[in-house]
Amino acid sequence: MASFVESYFLPVLIFFLEILVYLENLWYEANWSRWQASSTTTMDKLILCKEDEIWHAVIYGNNGDLRNILKDLTNNPEKVSDNGGVTVSPSNPSAVATSGKIEAGVLFRRPKTKLQKAVETDVEEQISYGSRRYDMAVKARLEAIADLLANSSQKLTKNQQQRAQEWSSGKVSILWMAIHQDHKSDMEYLLTERNQKLEMGNTFQQKTVLHKAVSESDGDLVRNILENSSLTSPETYINAGDFVNRTPLHDVVVYAFRRLSIPTSIELDNTLKVFGLLSEHGANINALDDLFMTPLHLLFSEALYWKNRLEGNREHSFLIPLLDSFLLAGAEVQTKDMEGM
Repeated sequence: MASFVESYFLPVLIFFLEILVYLENLWYEANWSRWQASSTTTMDKLILCKEDEIWHAVIYGNNGDLRNILKDLTNNPEKVSDNGGVTVSPSNPSAVATSGKIEAGVLFRRPKTKLQKAVETDVEEQISYGSRRYDMAVKARLEAIADLLANSSQKLTKNQQQRAQEWSSGKVSILWMAIHQDHKSDMEYLLTERNQKLEMGNTFQQKTVLHKAVSESDGDLVRNILENSSLTSPETYINAGDFVNRTPLHDVVVYAFRRLSIPTSIELDNTLKVFGLLSEHGANINALDDLFMTPLHLLFSEALYWKNRLEGNREHSFLIPLLDSFLLAGAEVQTKDMEGM
């Protein structure tokens, strides 16, 4: 009898156990997926908060504020003592060089941000805390977030436009705004320390930051963009066209004519310097815009426009050095534009 009961109930018991295991797995998967979504949402919110912080810094803050925020993010604080300080000792010489408040032999450091803590928690789910791989993974994740933030772009609100006196419509990048605000320390940091997407278009005109530097006739900034950007090769953006396919070399000509007065020798030198840098780094001297105009076409077109508008009172001899530079760089004189000129 016992053998009969055992042979009958044992398969039934196993069947119910399998059902329980199946239901437990379903419950686990449902809760795990819900936790994962919540974690991702929290991380995204923290990144958005940090993005708001850097945009506030570049528009309302001072030169260097943006740099300091991103450096604080990537310089993950060391493990601290119970009182929140890092002991200054021969075994920890790096602590001396770190910004902070020293009191009674202890260097007090800024606490970790919520974003840093969230990254550490996320990494700890996959890699054991305290291991070398853990530290490297946290550092890599923070660097990636900093690069993401350094390439962020926004459409300015009316208040932001008023504050920055930047009236362009459409999105602009954080680097574009640093240039507009003349925050040189922030510009240098973004170009040399962060992986910038310099081919990114800004405003409805889709200008790159190189277009922006050319419009400022800032030879030093043009050089920094072309030569000091950490990971982006000039060939990826130097011939990038805007919304009418005009390259930075086209804009050299456009902004040479924006002044209603004859440029000074310094302004002319800056224009020639910018042209030389673009040419040296591979700018296409015969690039065509949407009207099939090369920069040389544009040079003559602008000269004729201003000559007719100002009834010949404007002296254009200052253009001769620029014209010579175009010809020496190999500008094609036989190419015709859309109107056959």
